[in-house]
Amino acid sequence: MSPRAGSAGSWPAAAKRARLRSSRELLARAPRRRPPRPRATVELALRLRKELVEQGHDAGADTIGWHLLHHHQIRPPRATVHRILVRNGKVIPGPSKRPKNSYIRFEAEQPNETWQSDFAHYRLTSPGDSPGMDVEIPTWLDDHSRYALHVSAHLRVTGPIVLTAFGETTRDHRTARVSGVGAHRQRPHSTTPATAYTARPKAVPSTDRSADAHDRVRTDKIDHVGTVTLRHNGRLHHIGVGRTYAGTYVRMLVHDLDITIVDAATGEILRELVLDPAKDYQGTGRPPGPAPRKTNNGPTFP
Repeated sequence: MSPRAGSAGSWPAAAKRARLRSSRELLARAPRRRPPRPRATVELALRLRKELVEQGHDAGADTIGWHLLHHHQIRPPRATVHRILVRNGKVIPGPSKRPKNSYIRFEAEQPNETWQSDFAHYRLTSPGDSPGMDVEIPTWLDDHSRYALHVSAHLRVTGPIVLTAFGETTRDHRTARVSGVGAHRQRPHSTTPATAYTARPKAVPSTDRSADAHDRVRTDKIDHVGTVTLRHNGRLHHIGVGRTYAGTYVRMLVHDLDITIVDAATGEILRELVLDPAKDYQGTGRPPGPAPRKTNNGPTFP
């Protein structure tokens, strides 16, 4: 008879005892107390936090850690700086659960490669601490360094204001400033946005457009005469597929002038062609009229 579950001879009990032994060994090796962080470092981190906030700069754990490393030759871990701020009530911890997509961050490879633009509402305060007027603040942000390239305040953000701000930002930041390359690369993830923006060469637009290609996918339905339509360079073209496929939903895979028409349900390729921009109707090349009927006269014998 097999041993009863949970008894001294059963495998669940043996596995449980092994886990308990492993836990006791880990607890025995762990230090009984953590060495405290020197009080001078704590006071210095809090002072840097206060100065950065008063100057209107970023004052997170990464920025404070960068200042401690480059100005005071102290290299505390980022988690240590964060704990100092939390324990002294300088930051409010976020919720314990966050959506997984909030941890995904897309970052451009070079400064000036991609910019982001948005605007926020902000209520001003009057000299008597009473609520003032509401303003809108448009910003242009570099996607590589998160550096604010342009910040301005307006009563209302309009299209001309956005265009003007973009033009000013382009004139101010379109040149590649490479004099600071390698200045602060010891800990690239702990640099300030301004340092990250100036530490690498800037992306510039390419003047060679020969390799540019236009790709798109169009969904259509073959009409009663067996054609589909496609607009190219502002002109509508009719592409013949065949009356046999009338009423069939298709997908048109367009790569510049190369077009592939496939059945949306089965994936069968119905036609491949190179568009002739000079012609409105792109014929199939088959002779007009119904396809000739095949006749079977039976086998032939010599």
